[in-house]
Amino acid sequence: MEDIIKRTNARLEHVRKKKEERLEEQTWKKHAHRYQPLDGMTETVRYLVQEVMGTGRNITLDRLYTSVPLAEELQG
Repeated sequence: MEDIIKRTNARLEHVRKKKEERLEEQTWKKHAHRYQPLDGMTETVRYLVQEVMGTGRNITLDRLYTSVPLAEELQG
């Protein structure tokens, strides 16, 4: 009986993983146009903050991710 339960659980886990993989693949294909390679740190920062720009929220950046022109752009 335990053997049957183990095999059933293993099969259910396999099916769950396959469904999850298919869903992930379908989602990726559906939204692939949203994912664009970013060129450098400035573009990465612009992409990450686009939803909060102009909302009055604070954005904290590490010096690796910013420059004076980018800081001025984000302030404006």
